[in-house]
Amino acid sequence: MPKKTNARDDRGRVRVRVYLGKDAEGKPRYKYCYGKTQKEADAKAAEIRAELAKGRIPGKTATFGEWAEVWVNLKESTVGKSTMVMYRSMLKHLSPIYSRPIGMIQPAEIEQVLIDASKEGLSKSTLKKIRITADQVFTYAIKNRACDFNPAQYASPPAAAENKRRALTALEVDMVVNTPHRAQPAAMIMLYTGLRRGEVLALRWEDIDLINRSLIVNKTVIFVDGGRPEIKDTTKTPAGMRTVPIPDILADYLSTLPDRAGLFCPSAQGKLMSETAWRRLWQSYLVEINVHYGAAAGQNKHNPQGVPLSIFFTAHYLRHTYATTLHTAGVDVLTAQYLLGHSDVKTTLSIYTHLEESKKALDIAKLNAYLAAQNSV
Repeated sequence: MPKKTNARDDRGRVRVRVYLGKDAEGKPRYKYCYGKTQKEADAKAAEIRAELAKGRIPGKTATFGEWAEVWVNLKESTVGKSTMVMYRSMLKHLSPIYSRPIGMIQPAEIEQVLIDASKEGLSKSTLKKIRITADQVFTYAIKNRACDFNPAQYASPPAAAENKRRALTALEVDMVVNTPHRAQPAAMIMLYTGLRRGEVLALRWEDIDLINRSLIVNKTVIFVDGGRPEIKDTTKTPAGMRTVPIPDILADYLSTLPDRAGLFCPSAQGKLMSETAWRRLWQSYLVEINVHYGAAAGQNKHNPQGVPLSIFFTAHYLRHTYATTLHTAGVDVLTAQYLLGHSDVKTTLSIYTHLEESKKALDIAKLNAYLAAQNSV
């Protein structure tokens, strides 16, 4: 039950505080109701609580943040924890418009949020998720007659935003294979089986069959409450439940690893790895690679802040490299869909189509270079 504050203000009115939820930073928000008597103030507070219970925000100048919190709290009963984590993360990027009255926000304000997020290095797919999240909040507010215009429908990610998804080069693959590090086992698994990060962190040695050269994917780790790991006895989607073949190069590598029991990629304490621990591990891995292969060669790897990362790739690049390898090897799209754990074949087709278009562009460039050389003779 929300607290009541019986103190009177400088005009002699009784004040009652009503809890409205949390803002984009997770801080509690309140609304104060005033009355000449306690009964009058309580009645006004009761009206607001009744509106909140129906998923409405009281007042004509309710902010985007107020509606966002009501919307996301209602979503909690219909979506999984990982989706909730994603929604909360996207709403944090929308915090610049949290204090704006929802009926006064213009498309340009949404686009500015996307531009700022792009400058922070977020991928085009993440920018799209930010826009879609805003769109859902506005749609919900319109249904409740809080506003009559959805500016998110007219906002687009900046044209310069990149899709942060690419395959590793042959040299980068060689770096992964030949750079010993505590993150290398996870990197090798992702590179040669295409597992997602959460699937790797949930993987146990008993899921790996080196004799028959296959591994079972049947669970995943999600990060909740600011990065705390939580294991789910299922994958991202039902299609993620799969058995993936282990190529010879990976099997040979795995057979050299010691202590083949328990979690495949545990924290330093042997437990599930938190989001912060994973981020530090991956950063350390990139530093190790840069010290040996990049412009940082000769620098002290124990001083990560002083090592420029001229060589950089995310864990998801390894999964995309696996998808590219499947395409290059001639694996059909339905088999690739199964191996990658895609719930919709359209996702796999989009990757294959992009790779086909890239190959055509490269082939045309080779043709032009060949013809130019011929004509210069």
